[in-house]
Amino acid sequence: MKKEARVYAVMIIFLTLLFSSYGCAKEIDKEKLIADARQLADILEKAHPDPYIRGGGKIVFHRRLQKTILSIPEEGMSNLEFYRLLRPFVAAVNDPHTHLRSPYPHLAALARGLPLRFAIVEQSLYVTGVPKEECRDLLGARLVAVEGVPFEEIKTRQQKLQGHDNEYDVLSTIGGYGALWYWFYLEQLIPEWLDKNQIRLVLLHPDGQERKHTLPTLKRVQFPLLGFKSEFDLPSREKCDFVYSFLDNEKRTALLLIDNMSTYKEAFEAWDSYGFPWTMDRAKQVFKRYQGKNPPKDKDALFAGLPSVTETFRSLVKDMKEAGTETLMIDLRRNQGGNSLMSQILVYYLYGKEELLGNRREKATEIRKLSEYFFKQYGKTILEELNEGSPVPLTREDYNLQHDREFQSERSDEDVAKEMEEFLERGPTFAEEYRAGHYSGYYLPKNVLVLSSANTFSSGWTLMYRLYKAGAILVGTPSSQAGNCFGDTLQFQLDNSKLSGSVSHKYFDMFPDDPEMGRVLRMHHQMTYDKLKSYDFDPNAEILFALEVIE
Repeated sequence: MKKEARVYAVMIIFLTLLFSSYGCAKEIDKEKLIADARQLADILEKAHPDPYIRGGGKIVFHRRLQKTILSIPEEGMSNLEFYRLLRPFVAAVNDPHTHLRSPYPHLAALARGLPLRFAIVEQSLYVTGVPKEECRDLLGARLVAVEGVPFEEIKTRQQKLQGHDNEYDVLSTIGGYGALWYWFYLEQLIPEWLDKNQIRLVLLHPDGQERKHTLPTLKRVQFPLLGFKSEFDLPSREKCDFVYSFLDNEKRTALLLIDNMSTYKEAFEAWDSYGFPWTMDRAKQVFKRYQGKNPPKDKDALFAGLPSVTETFRSLVKDMKEAGTETLMIDLRRNQGGNSLMSQILVYYLYGKEELLGNRREKATEIRKLSEYFFKQYGKTILEELNEGSPVPLTREDYNLQHDREFQSERSDEDVAKEMEEFLERGPTFAEEYRAGHYSGYYLPKNVLVLSSANTFSSGWTLMYRLYKAGAILVGTPSSQAGNCFGDTLQFQLDNSKLSGSVSHKYFDMFPDDPEMGRVLRMHHQMTYDKLKSYDFDPNAEILFALEVIE
């Protein structure tokens, strides 16, 4: 007992120090917080392409700013309290790529919110994970209310706390390990939650009955949570985030999983070409994970030991062609982005150079906002590089409209091909294959299906979009990413509170003639609750659904 008491005491001290390190114990002077609020507004106004358009205009923006400043108490605030105060101000920009980074410790042991994991189907959240065996009967049930607050009201409140692109974006920030999971988000979202030792909710169970439940909040959560079992054993991504396998012995159906687009060799080559200072440190982490040994100091040797999508995708199309594979499923359900160069590479192997150049020919809008914050991240000399291709001499506080459809002139095939080669040169491993062209459109199965979830985001969405434009069939739940959106982020930190975050500096308009499609990229075959239930809530129900679709 004495030993247990000592361990408990150490844990209390650890947690106290942990929370103190995040600013819980230190008050920041009011004047310093006002300066930070104005600094944040300056970042949004200078760096973001249009921080007003989704939030009521410039006057409303400054009305919110002054209300925020007036809410700072005379005695000051901790940075945690200040973070909560600033969240609605940033959320009103209504851009999920523009956000403040949470200063709270994201430790599962400190969750203490609603101890259930939720996933998205249609416009609902349903239970996919429970902490203990006696809660297993909650699996598959849809959320109706928390502490007497209806789910529709919860969604409305969440929109005011975090920017979003569409309704699936709102749902994704509530479910999973989001606003309901952590007490520090939950108590801001649902202030009606008074008894922190338990939480009351209403669930709609698979049998169609609504039931009230009271669950104790857990001091410690044991992982993995109890959930549904799948009839599929997906290939391991322990060492690499992009792998493939075949679902049958005859190799008629291939499954390519891409969980992340920031851990491959060609992405690091591109980032290195821009001179990003963090490239080498991240590359070393990926090398150690992939090779299982310490990374070399030499950059060439380091990059040579990183997993390559050029090699993986080449191997995939060769294997499929040899086997006569009829169906390729590309699983992007967990892919939250990274570097979109991968999308160009996969399209090349499946559909060929012509499809790749066809994408380049399209007059899609991509507008870049220049600012002091942009040059701080990308370097001062990039202005000269941008001016080389711009019809208008750009200043340091300008908009680069070179890739805006209103400013794009008709380009010859030679110009488009040259642009593509210059772009791909940032990733020399694939550029060499592209120039040779040996595997351009090497093999395209009869059926190409992309599996999506609300978590398919950012560059993960871009990959899905390029495959969709090439003719792939989309299966699952729509992405929380919009096609007509802001993105490509710059990083910042406020001077006094040390709160950090990201702000978009680009605007994308992928569906100029279809704003609804630009808001939600609709699935050809969308997962429904009834369909999910028919698959016994299999965690890989999208694979079962896709197999059903191709039949």
